[in-house]
Amino acid sequence: MPLRWDKNLYQRIKRVAEMSTRLGIPSIEEEDGIVIQSISYTYALRDADDFLFLDLGAGIGYSTLWLLMGAGPVCEEMRKRCRVVAVERDPVLAHYARKLLGKTPMDPSHVSIDVVEDDATTYLESVEDCSVDIAFVDIDKSAYAKTLRLLAYKLKPEGLALFHNAFIPKPPTSFFEEASKRPWLSIIVPTSMGILVASRTEPRC
Repeated sequence: MPLRWDKNLYQRIKRVAEMSTRLGIPSIEEEDGIVIQSISYTYALRDADDFLFLDLGAGIGYSTLWLLMGAGPVCEEMRKRCRVVAVERDPVLAHYARKLLGKTPMDPSHVSIDVVEDDATTYLESVEDCSVDIAFVDIDKSAYAKTLRLLAYKLKPEGLALFHNAFIPKPPTSFFEEASKRPWLSIIVPTSMGILVASRTEPRC
């Protein structure tokens, strides 16, 4: 695959980060975005033709763009189908996300981007079992344990759940207890805020 560096998309990411700051919206750090980009890029190289990536608690789409920065070039070059869904319950933020993500320069025949205005856990309950490849989660920390339990059914056998703020602000102990027992194998990527990455060791699909 030829070298892909989408400077325009990266500049868009920077502008969305600045906009988040102006609007007073908490967002991930750039180092977290780089982790998301790397994981989604590597995952999209798998021997599969169809992927579903979820950004749960998307805000105005900053973390969604990092998912696209990683998986998008792979899907375009290798003619795979990648669907990225940004879920945001705040109607104002979801409106901004539609406008900003709608301008993303990706080939729509290979990369589709949807914004859903809904509560993350409510939306996740409606998702087909065994259909999700990667879910990035950045919602109310009190809902992390429930979200992880839902993802046990929604993820594909080798799917990944990425939970932001493993360090700051720290989620409840119940979440870490859930992530530390079967069917999960979890690690924490030590960015300044921390990203817990979980994969199932006992696929239910």
